[in-house]
Amino acid sequence: VPNANYWIKANQNPNIKSLTFDLFSSSTAEQAALQANQIDVGLWAFTPTQVNALSQDSSLTLVKGEISRFISLLLNNNTASSPLNNELVRQAIAWSLNDSQIMSTVYGSTGTLSQTLMPPGYQYVTNAWSTAYPHQDIAKVKQLLTEAGYPNGFSTTLWYSPTQYGESETPFVTLVQQELAQVGITLTLNPVQI
Repeated sequence: VPNANYWIKANQNPNIKSLTFDLFSSSTAEQAALQANQIDVGLWAFTPTQVNALSQDSSLTLVKGEISRFISLLLNNNTASSPLNNELVRQAIAWSLNDSQIMSTVYGSTGTLSQTLMPPGYQYVTNAWSTAYPHQDIAKVKQLLTEAGYPNGFSTTLWYSPTQYGESETPFVTLVQQELAQVGITLTLNPVQI
């Protein structure tokens, strides 16, 4: 039902009498519903491959815009257990990741790399991360791991949700796993449903 008291009068559209929001179990299901004309709009959940495929469908109109969505690797350094409580290990992990490669592989042209939890262009966003870790540096990683007492690397587990934030989570953590493996860090992936 239209809201006659909506605060932005210019955004009121008298042609829209009602809205129905359907939730889908996957972006594949949402894509199928969109292409079968079962829904009028599909939002947010599509992978770059799906965006490319949908943009080729002449019956659909692709409207690109920015949303604030981030994917991050959070390390629990507030623990007494090794090795993540060691700052040198955390620095080694940061140096081992090729964030530009991860972004382009997982999101293609549909994502923009940000140095903070806020999207690029927001006021007060700095490039502190890219200044501290400007590129992947395997020699630096090996040096830091040796200084930290892990010259042969170590094993740890990464818990992640394969569906909570879209279907790009698994490709993301798989790339992180591969990049850490290059420096001797064995990452066991533990998917959990949230």
